[in-house]
Amino acid sequence: MKALRFWMASMMLGTALLGLAGAADAKTDDRAAIKALEEKFAAAISAKDIDRIMSFYVPDESLFVFDCIPPRQYVGAKAYRKDFRNSSRSIRGRTRSR
Repeated sequence: MKALRFWMASMMLGTALLGLAGAADAKTDDRAAIKALEEKFAAAISAKDIDRIMSFYVPDESLFVFDCIPPRQYVGAKAYRKDFRNSSRSIRGRTRSR
């Protein structure tokens, strides 16, 4: 009976450890995906590519953004795109937009 309990406990522990290993892999994959997304966003900002920048946001009027620069609040993708377009004009360098 003790042997059966030992094996059952061992199997449960093994299953739990396998689950933790899978979760660790998922976290690593998530971190890598988030890092890649951040790098793509930073590249879009550096290139002043408004179409690529806006591809990171919901494309419709349900977008609601708070910003640190006045007017601080944007409702809708069109309003936020317009702000990016206007602010990118004041910065030297290449800007791409529709």
